[in-house]
Amino acid sequence: MDNAKKSFDERAKEWDTPVKIERSKKIAQLIIPMLPKNKPLKAMELGCGTGLVSFELKDQFEKITLVDTSDGMLDVLNEKIARQNLNHFQPILADVLEQPLPERFDIIYTVMTLHHIPDVKLALAKLHDMLTPDGILFAADLDKEDGSFHQSWEKVHHGFERSELAEMCAECGFVDVDFSTAYVMKRPGKWFVSKKYSIFLLRAVRP
Repeated sequence: MDNAKKSFDERAKEWDTPVKIERSKKIAQLIIPMLPKNKPLKAMELGCGTGLVSFELKDQFEKITLVDTSDGMLDVLNEKIARQNLNHFQPILADVLEQPLPERFDIIYTVMTLHHIPDVKLALAKLHDMLTPDGILFAADLDKEDGSFHQSWEKVHHGFERSELAEMCAECGFVDVDFSTAYVMKRPGKWFVSKKYSIFLLRAVRP
């Protein structure tokens, strides 16, 4: 088991903190007005964790496929789904970037996942292929930061320059790429001084 997966498995039961819940609400509030109206939509959440964003969007979609590579996260997610009796939620333990699912989706959304993916451009290309024509990708993640957001052992990107990510999206075939600031997180830094980290929401369309 790699260190990242082990870490997520171990933290799953304490994952739903007030900050993460608030962050998920803010991101969902931005996504909802940008969704197509008056048509049934199939969605996929990549790197769903415990499903915080999907629960905020549960009334927007006919079906939500929630995928993650962490058994621990999906155990917590399944308990939450059972409590709310959500029959249109389908959790899947899988790395869909390695083994794509056979179906296509009208909407794909992912939150704080891209910075864990080694080859982001390749991931964007594969997500593009998983969308239906006119499908929309929403990705929320860190703006470029100094590396202090994660532990030193974690192999992650230290956020992203929006212009560079927009260029990657265009090269992968996306159009109408735009960004908004979704949330600003505060974390304690050295000498108990809080540090702020900006999180963007990317919207990109497969033509």
